Amino acid sequence: MTRQILPASPSDATEAPVAPDVPEGPEVPEESFFSGDGVQTEIVAGHGFRTRFVADGFSERLSVLDYEGSIKPLVSYLLDAARARGLGKLFLKTRKDEWEAFISSGFVLEGIIKGFFRGEDAYAMARFLSTERRYSPQLEKENQIIEDLLFNPDRREARERAGRFRTETRNEDVELATPEDAEALARLYESVFDTYPTPLNRPEYVAASMHDGAIFNVVRCDGRIVSAASAAPDRDNANAEMTDCATLKEYRGRGMMRALLRSLEESLMHRSVGCLYSMARSTSYGMNLVFHSLGYHYQGRLINHCHIMGQFEDMNLWVKVPTPTR
Repeated sequence: MTRQILPASPSDATEAPVAPDVPEGPEVPEESFFSGDGVQTEIVAGHGFRTRFVADGFSERLSVLDYEGSIKPLVSYLLDAARARGLGKLFLKTRKDEWEAFISSGFVLEGIIKGFFRGEDAYAMARFLSTERRYSPQLEKENQIIEDLLFNPDRREARERAGRFRTETRNEDVELATPEDAEALARLYESVFDTYPTPLNRPEYVAASMHDGAIFNVVRCDGRIVSAASAAPDRDNANAEMTDCATLKEYRGRGMMRALLRSLEESLMHRSVGCLYSMARSTSYGMNLVFHSLGYHYQGRLINHCHIMGQFEDMNLWVKVPTPTR
């Protein structure tokens, strides 16, 4: 029998349900579609497995969204698919009882997302297809940032005070964005990021993200959006990614991002979300400080994971398991 590696049901959050045998045969693309900017989603079945993945030509990464069946033929197919597209990294999230099988297939464990699968931990696994993609030139700087945040409170507090304005942004200064704000949000992301993993500089993409369930919160100054962040709820797995954090340079240090993320957390409290997580640029002291100060826990680093700010960058995993509301 093969094992289902799709989200467990709420009544069985600790054991993945057993699925029927996946039929043998050649790999058959059941569905394939493009979402633009070199991003292609495919659903493939055959040789004892079935999988759904995204081939991202911009970040040169193949990310598995879900899978079921035998691991070895699955990995063999995914490697061939990544190489055929010229992608340098293969990435997936698996459960506790199978992460070691991926280690045996040449993957490395990059981090753990606590509670990702309806309370069950997800193991973030990566397989690099080149030495260049595996190597990160920023590790020393990135390690120092984490060391300061986790083990040097005096240094952390001094750096926080040095970059802070007298006036802190309050939760009541945060507004929920609407599709009418899509153009202004696109301008903000265009101003902050030279390049970004998703086309947030396009108003139609921002509006489509909202339509698909993403929550964007913003802070305005003189009627202009100067800071924003979003939450992307995953109803199937009962988690949410905190993402798309951006503040115009001249408005940084005022606590806007803390207020935005706190407000997003409050909006997720009644959605049965059991896991909040984010991927912060590993070289950004400010963003890593924000997540640490809000009670997120450092859970690993994804090497050369995203093409952002004109280059591949490592991303730190920050995870928070919210306290259930009564």
